[in-house]
Amino acid sequence: MDDPAARPPRPRRRAALAAAALTVVAAAVAVVLVGVPRGDDVVDFGATPGPDAPPLPADDGLRVADADPALAPDAGSVLTDGGWDAASAFVARSAASGRPTVINLFASWCGPCEREMPLLNRVAEEELGTEFLGVAHLDARADAERFVAEQQVRFTTLLDLDGEVAAAVGGRGLPVTVAFDRDGVMVGRVFGELTEDSLDGLLRLVR
Repeated sequence: MDDPAARPPRPRRRAALAAAALTVVAAAVAVVLVGVPRGDDVVDFGATPGPDAPPLPADDGLRVADADPALAPDAGSVLTDGGWDAASAFVARSAASGRPTVINLFASWCGPCEREMPLLNRVAEEELGTEFLGVAHLDARADAERFVAEQQVRFTTLLDLDGEVAAAVGGRGLPVTVAFDRDGVMVGRVFGELTEDSLDGLLRLVR
């Protein structure tokens, strides 16, 4: 887990700081087994924020309306530098073509991110009507490149050095996966490691 506003720690300290952050965030969430509505039609799955977690703007909904599709990374590109401008443009471009989008935030130091990636890769290949975007969150380029290569990530990825995407979608830690419908509206989020059920629940919102 990591604070989206923080810059990446030095490599030799990253694992220790990430472990400490994981403990803090784990204390601030309540584990649930079903989707929970929040805000304007946003459904949260997984370890949803508990009552004491500070609210974030995206909890009340997020619409990608003014994004410039020209800023979107090329389809299939690997770790293009970019933050929320690029990610929202990707969503807008998908919406313009009538497709929903799933965004997955990951990092090389995140164990659950590594465990869920085979499932995400497989489903991304099966869900031909949905666009998938991976976002390396606050990661060193060399580490992110190694993660993408080792996990054989086959969908488009961004390298978000400033944590803008996590801040925009209301991600409080890693991993987090969000879905936007064909109108560019965020309709669901999965906090924590994906499972077959939680990912299927997220996709049912946009199919």
